Amino acid sequence: MNATTIITRTRQLPWVGIGTSGEWDRPIDALVAGAIDFSVEQVPAYDNHGTIVPGIKVNRNLLTGDIVGVTSDQYGVIQNDDAFGMLDPFCKAGGVIEHVGMTGQGMCFMVMRMPVMAFGFCDDDFDLYVCAMNSFNTRFPLAIIITPVRVYCQNMFRKLMRRNDAVLVIKHGRLASDRMLSASKASDILLDYKKEFVDTLDRDCSLDRNPDDVHRFIERMLPFTPETPEHPRARQTNERVKEQREEFYYSYYLAPDNTRYFGTRLGVLNAYYDWVTHHVPYRTPDTFEDNRLGGLLSGTTINNKLILSA
Repeated sequence: MNATTIITRTRQLPWVGIGTSGEWDRPIDALVAGAIDFSVEQVPAYDNHGTIVPGIKVNRNLLTGDIVGVTSDQYGVIQNDDAFGMLDPFCKAGGVIEHVGMTGQGMCFMVMRMPVMAFGFCDDDFDLYVCAMNSFNTRFPLAIIITPVRVYCQNMFRKLMRRNDAVLVIKHGRLASDRMLSASKASDILLDYKKEFVDTLDRDCSLDRNPDDVHRFIERMLPFTPETPEHPRARQTNERVKEQREEFYYSYYLAPDNTRYFGTRLGVLNAYYDWVTHHVPYRTPDTFEDNRLGGLLSGTTINNKLILSA
């Protein structure tokens, strides 16, 4: 295990390196900078014989002509200018858009930092981010999500809370455009979230976890494969699992930014987020950042059951 590599990796925000970075006060300016200022039209889908396929629509980028999704005819397109225009109240509350773009999975996104919402806890500094995403391929809903980020370690803590902490999630149904809701109470939402998050940090910092608990947690998260005839590649798999466990144990036992939380539930959770947001998988490493961002914002890379039992 290369400790230097791990320390360096933990200094980067999950969305850095994807899309475009900058500072924008208005979503409309960020849309242009991130090249997601396009509109989408739905057109019929045709089979190889030129016959219309019933119940299926093709979503096409009007600017480039590229296909950005194939969906059912029940799917309602929400244009990016409408979707990300919902960030206007957060901009007026002091937010600055810092990252914008579109991932290879078709997720259009914006990440806004709320500098007026920065806060400290146990000599740690946290920033509150608001992340918005939209898509045209059924993979991601329109969603606005509050994401606390630990400044020193650059970890995301969206799933630390025991509730669905998305401010707003809208499915792309047939009448999606008619269900747009206003985020006019952005400041109140953020302040309430911040208070609840600090209370959660305080609670989890006071919950002790002994070494046996930590080992049981890592065994559930990264189990070894039995070396049997049914698993001919078990030895190679277990070598990788061993390396991943070492990364987790480093984050928990040795990482200097986590020592203040050692022996607590929060320490285990921080090590977990360290691992899940920065561990580079053996498969498809070239698309790691892209897949990680999509997975983190949608929650698919976060094992909530493990976290809550930590």
